[in-house]
Order: sequence, then structure tokens, then C-alpha cells
Amino acid sequence: MIRSAEEQARLEAEALEAWARHHAFVLRMQAGGLLTAEQAAALGSEEARRMWLRTFLGTLGSW
Repeated sequence: MIRSAEEQARLEAEALEAWARHHAFVLRMQAGGLLTAEQAAALGSEEARRMWLRTFLGTLGSW
């Protein structure tokens, strides 16, 4: 699917906002004892963020 640069930028901004909400959820899980600090760190890593964003945008047919 071909999108305009404006639409692509909007989707990428939406993806970054969704990542921030996801990361906040991970931190709440850690605070609640459901994740260790190491697990939360792995889920919040730059590699995890890139994978998450690629998957999120891929579900929109963006990548």
C-alpha cells in the first residue's frame, strides 16, 4: 500500500505514542511484581522498541 509522506509520518507518530503506552504498561507490570527488573529492561530496550515498532507498522501494511 502506498501512502503519502504525511500519512506515513502520522502513522509513525501514532506508533511511537503506542510504544510509550506499551512501555508504561511494562513498567507497571514490573512495579506490580509481574516482571523482574531484567525482564522489564529487556522489554524496554532499543532492540525491543525497534521490533515492536516494525511489527506495529507492519500490521498497518506500512513496512
